[in-house]
Amino acid sequence: MFTVTLDQIAVIVIAARDCEAEEKALNRRTPAGAPPATPAADHLLDLIADLTRTELNELLALAWMGRGDFEPDALPEALRQASKIISTHPAAYVARLPGLADYLRSALTSLGYHVGAIRERD
Repeated sequence: MFTVTLDQIAVIVIAARDCEAEEKALNRRTPAGAPPATPAADHLLDLIADLTRTELNELLALAWMGRGDFEPDALPEALRQASKIISTHPAAYVARLPGLADYLRSALTSLGYHVGAIRERD
């Protein structure tokens, strides 16, 4: 169904959780509201930047679905909208979505995927 694999998504979920934990530990954000530059944030951005444009669009559509912007039956529309995103840094846009890990897990669950194996970090 997707070009991006569940393994890739799982690695991104774990990296996003690590990024959230690091940001919480540092208890800071940059003035523009973007996450601070940290090793975990850099790693997450690298993982997402290594995706193909199709994989990135799928990841973004899943994040939007998990956030509640689209229902599972509207996945084709979410994918169309993701492909229309005009951004000079689409990977950074996705990497900086607050709650990315939860959104991806929620979307996969709503599509019937078992995500219990993805390591939780709290």
